[in-house]
Parts: sequence; C-alpha cells; structure tokens
Amino acid sequence: MKTSRIIIALVLIIAIYVSSKLRLYQSDNEIKNYEIMGVINKVTRGEKGIPTIIVNGKSYYIFAGWTLNTNLKIGDSIIKKKGDYKFIIYDKENAQYKTYDDSEYRY
Repeated sequence: MKTSRIIIALVLIIAIYVSSKLRLYQSDNEIKNYEIMGVINKVTRGEKGIPTIIVNGKSYYIFAGWTLNTNLKIGDSIIKKKGDYKFIIYDKENAQYKTYDDSEYRY
C-alpha cells in the first residue's frame, strides 16, 4: 500500500513537470514564429510585469524569459524575423539600437 502511494506521487510529479515544460515550449515556439516590424503603439503588463505589445494593430505577448521585456516603450520601433529569436529595438528616447538575442536560453 505504501509503495503504491509513492509510485502514484512520483507519477504525478513527473506529469506536472512534463506539463509545465510543454507549456513553456509552446509559448516559446509561438514567439519564435512572430514576425514583427513597426512602431510599438501600446504596452500593457500583466500582474507579473510580462508585457503584451501592440504593433500595427496586432498584439504580441512577450514571454517572461526574454531579456527585452522590461525595456519596451511606446514609440520604440521593433523588428523580429519569423523563425529567429533576435529582436532589434530602436529606442526612440535614447536614439540607439538595441539587439536582444536569447536563443541560447531556448529549447
């Protein structure tokens, strides 16, 4: 009886772990497929501070793992090619380009 409870607990722990990894992979894959080019019209942040940006009328959720997520501002320009993890931001306020490439942290 005790052994079966341990086995059930281990199976549940493994299932939760695999499920969380799958969700992270799906979010990451969605961002990889974004193709963005334009001026950021709006930035909203969820309760954890993770931004959603609006560019050319389309909404893009910027995953928490991306280092650029705290630096996005209305009026900045953003470029991201589909299939790539690199974001290029033109910071209008400071008149400079910033490149963010988190590909080494991806799955």
